[in-house]
Amino acid sequence: MLERLLLTPREAAYRLGISPRHLWNLTAPRGPIPVVRLGRKTFYRPEDLEAFVAEMAQQSAEGRDRPDGWEKENSSAGPDYETAG
Repeated sequence: MLERLLLTPREAAYRLGISPRHLWNLTAPRGPIPVVRLGRKTFYRPEDLEAFVAEMAQQSAEGRDRPDGWEKENSSAGPDYETAG
């Protein structure tokens, strides 16, 4: 069976596991996901969604998705119980 060339916003959001509203915030020009407009309708190409997921996975693996200073401030696993009483 052939995969559809374009997905509706609802279908694209479902594939990404996010809400349509979150997808809207990630859609160009607000975000990195390109969109195809045909008249007044908005569509997403599956390959653009896959590229977005791959980029986010790469950023996660490199640790760039953490706020600056996160590792320094939150590096301890919890309170130091050895020093307590």
